[in-house]
Amino acid sequence: MSNLQLRIVSAIVLAIITLGLTWIGGLPFRLLCAVIVAAIFYEWTRMSRPTGATGLDFLPEALLVVFIGALIGGLAASWLLPLVAAIVAATAIAASVRKTGQWDASGLAYAAVSGLSLALLRDGDRSGLIAILFLFAVVWATDILAYFVGRAVGGPKLAPSISPDKT
Repeated sequence: MSNLQLRIVSAIVLAIITLGLTWIGGLPFRLLCAVIVAAIFYEWTRMSRPTGATGLDFLPEALLVVFIGALIGGLAASWLLPLVAAIVAATAIAASVRKTGQWDASGLAYAAVSGLSLALLRDGDRSGLIAILFLFAVVWATDILAYFVGRAVGGPKLAPSISPDKT
């Protein structure tokens, strides 16, 4: 199976799952948002943490688990937003005191706000569903076009250690 065929098959499967959970909403969609939050933070730490570096141990990950639990639990936005601020502040303070893990707080903020925004938008009425479907369409179309333009035009490698074929 070629690289393009594999991408197409995996995209179809993931699109069906994502669109189905988005349509259903509620707890299933919040679980999807939790997976998105975890994936964003994982990718962030892969890019920002030096290999073999000792950082904040597992503090950022533990705080992320607390946030994900609150998100899945359906905590109101009036509680989730201060929780995000608190975990980001705690991580930033710990990084400052230990003089390490300087990007972890930014990664927590980025991941948590991304998932929280999707969850809160979908918890709304029908217009929230339409907004999320539009967002998915724009992101997917941009990604697909970027893939084909990158293959056709090429260019210098952007970040070979992270994504070897990305131009």
